[in-house]
Amino acid sequence: MRPLTLKRAAKPKSPAIVRGWKRFFGVSCTHARHVDRDAWRAALKSRSDFAPHFTFHLGDFCDTGAFRSGRGENDGSDPVDPDLTSGLVHLRELEPQLILCGNHEQRLWRYLSSRNDIVAYASHQAINCIHRCASDLHAELVEYTGIWSGRMLGNHLLTHGTVYNVNAARDMAEMYGNVIFGHTHTVAIGKGRRIDNPTGYNIGALVSAPNMDYAANRRQTMAWTTAWVRGEYCDNDCRPEIIIHRQPTPSMPPATHA
Repeated sequence: MRPLTLKRAAKPKSPAIVRGWKRFFGVSCTHARHVDRDAWRAALKSRSDFAPHFTFHLGDFCDTGAFRSGRGENDGSDPVDPDLTSGLVHLRELEPQLILCGNHEQRLWRYLSSRNDIVAYASHQAINCIHRCASDLHAELVEYTGIWSGRMLGNHLLTHGTVYNVNAARDMAEMYGNVIFGHTHTVAIGKGRRIDNPTGYNIGALVSAPNMDYAANRRQTMAWTTAWVRGEYCDNDCRPEIIIHRQPTPSMPPATHA
């Protein structure tokens, strides 16, 4: 009679974990003709070198100064056509798959119901141009709806942003969880005070601060940062990296008669 031999059961193979990581690239707040041209060229080169699978603009690609509240009828300092044209040129150069509208584009939608027929018509035409540009790029266009606007990338929300203070990154993380946003023009990373420990990434802007006359008297303008974001994402994760474009420190000229 043969002795009974016990064989160790074969260890089952663990299923392969395939996360399918892809690269992404994004910008925010280019503000059309107020763009910092050196920073914009650097951002486009960074995008080309990085070769992302997915590109997005988080909003304020136009400035829409002609539609700002309180603007007088005879104030011609912010003509509509150059602003809209340069903003759409930047979108075509960026070639995003996702275009979020920001609070500056939202002015156009707000004035669709203006009692001034000329203003309402100009808003309608500008919105049509934006839609045509997005269609030509085969990009998703998302209208600005304040705190409700955005799209998910992995486990991070992409949104323009609504909070404007020095703790915006922290506050946005507490509102949404992991979030990537613009709006404040200032680079910051903040942790939300929640048990799930979310992170807010404020990715700055690509504007030339001296060109933005409405912000010339604000101390916070000195904190504005030219930057963009890139990184990797999969279905359930996202790993952002903010890239800061260094700018020369402004200097004041010496007194003429000193």
